[in-house]
Amino acid sequence: MILAMTSNNIIPIELDDFQYTEDGGWPGFFITGANLKWNELIIYVKVYLGIGNPPNGIWEIKITNCRDHRVQTDWFERFEIYDAHPQLLQYTENATELYFSNKAIDTNKLLAELYNQHVIHCGINIPIEKFLNHNDLYDACNADFGLFAKGPISIMDKYQQVLEANGVVCNLRGNFEPKFWDGEKDIPEITNLKLLKMGNSYVIGEDFIFKKLEGNTP
Repeated sequence: MILAMTSNNIIPIELDDFQYTEDGGWPGFFITGANLKWNELIIYVKVYLGIGNPPNGIWEIKITNCRDHRVQTDWFERFEIYDAHPQLLQYTENATELYFSNKAIDTNKLLAELYNQHVIHCGINIPIEKFLNHNDLYDACNADFGLFAKGPISIMDKYQQVLEANGVVCNLRGNFEPKFWDGEKDIPEITNLKLLKMGNSYVIGEDFIFKKLEGNTP
């Protein structure tokens, strides 16, 4: 099951607390562009709050210590921000390695059950190949022994349960703290990273600074 916890007092109230009107006042937001420089990302959003709400305008969202993002020029209906979410696990939870020593009797069954468990625990925005020590899930399920996957402990624990239920002997090894490459060396990861979701777009970073711009263009 996907567990998530929202983070309050980050999204400005005028972008979060508004009323739907009966005369076509459905709010909406449109991502018009983004600019990434090293680990700072700036996103520009056009705001349409509809009749009876504040005037339209352009907002800038500055994200510091950006770790991951997928930003599309597209519409979305609301901002969602989380300080606990499956997409944050690789940055907030220690990792381990999952090893195995034999092949499942029914590899197709193992493949299907692993994929289903991954989607249940992680959702669809984290591809299962992200953690596998193989080209894809088919190759992983048809391998005979070795390192199966490496990733957050809670995810590896779910994989282990499915493998063992399918007759695979496996074990977890190691306990690795999240690290970040600062350009020169690995350093401990920031502990207060958050996830901002905007429809099909998302950003993972530390601080999210909203600023309304003058005029109609960034």
